[in-house]
Amino acid sequence: MFNWIILFFGVWVILSPIILGSVGTVLFYSNVVVGTLLVIVALRGLMGGKSVKM
Repeated sequence: MFNWIILFFGVWVILSPIILGSVGTVLFYSNVVVGTLLVIVALRGLMGGKSVKM
């Protein structure tokens, strides 16, 4: 369950600077890095790895 939430949050973190219009800034690049890491962790949990517990 938490993996789906983390996946959604990771995608939102990646897309939020594009939606809010801050492409090309430091905020954009940091959001892409952090969002990508969140998506990787969530997908790892969904594909049978250890689930992220909160």
